[in-house]
Amino acid sequence: MYGTYQFNADRLSYVYDLHYKNVLEYFRDRPDSLLVINICQGEGWDKLFPFFDFPVGCNEPFPYN
Repeated sequence: MYGTYQFNADRLSYVYDLHYKNVLEYFRDRPDSLLVINICQGEGWDKLFPFFDFPVGCNEPFPYN
């Protein structure tokens, strides 16, 4: 999948970025079918619940680890 059996940070980063780009391209014509959230920036329930048409209102912190 990554084209290597040894750890190679540059290769792993390249493959990740390529996969991300390909996913965005795949959903380009149907953006409502893809949810991208940045958990590290604090996004969570407030974006996840509306995506699934659930009412927003969770008192639990979003699990990020």
